[in-house]
Amino acid sequence: MRALKDGYYERLVTVSGIVNRISTYDDYPAIFTRTPVPEDASMPFVVIREPFADDPWDTKTTTGRRILNDIGIYGDATGDPELVDEVARLVREAIHRNPITVSGYGSLIAKAAGPVDAPTDDQVYGRFVTAELTLIRDY
Repeated sequence: MRALKDGYYERLVTVSGIVNRISTYDDYPAIFTRTPVPEDASMPFVVIREPFADDPWDTKTTTGRRILNDIGIYGDATGDPELVDEVARLVREAIHRNPITVSGYGSLIAKAAGPVDAPTDDQVYGRFVTAELTLIRDY
């Protein structure tokens, strides 16, 4: 869902603590909304992954969707993962209980959990923040 990823991107680029700690790509903060990440991207960077759950629901007066996706934070394995951990904490704080604008939906509730270890190799540190967004449309 492109509008969802755009909403997360717009939220994350407003947080100077994140933007000041990650690299840039084409003169923009290295926050990617598509995978794979370009091979020439420098670390550390953030990648907003595709949703892994999208559960629609409805009541008599509203419809909505509960969407879960991971936001990955990656950096070079230099011996100290503190920078990756710090950016991951900032990503969680930026999303949890903060407004995320998603085109086509009037109101929403955002939560974030983590960070937890992300699958990597011995060259990369990685953390996931799991974002849960409940999108609501009133009739």
